[in-house]
Amino acid sequence: MQDRRSVKLLLHNNQGEFLVLRRSDTHPTMPRAFDLPGGDVEPGETDLVALDREISEEIGLVFNTEDAVHIGYDAEYEPGEGLMTRVLYMLKIETSRPLVRLSWEHESFDWVDKETLRGFEPPFQVLVRTALDFYL
Repeated sequence: MQDRRSVKLLLHNNQGEFLVLRRSDTHPTMPRAFDLPGGDVEPGETDLVALDREISEEIGLVFNTEDAVHIGYDAEYEPGEGLMTRVLYMLKIETSRPLVRLSWEHESFDWVDKETLRGFEPPFQVLVRTALDFYL
């Protein structure tokens, strides 16, 4: 068993939309589920270094994540897997829809409004709602 830490980015554009990804059907965990850019923190990485790496790999973009707002985290014990800690950051960008280039992990993406995002699926649902309710 090894504890894991995952960081995700709630990307908010200047049109009030949020980037949501859909995992590919070959994704090893939760195929075809909705997702946010980000992923697991590797040993020796800080949250922001991992976030920068994952964003670049998954959607082909580079942002100044040092300006991202730390929304919060939650954690749960996964039997046989260890503790999973999920961390959410939010970043507002000054463009409307930057060119997204998806990796193999995701099959599609969309920019959605706040109310659509409110129905976001677990496991980051509580953190996403916190961002929507308290930071926007």
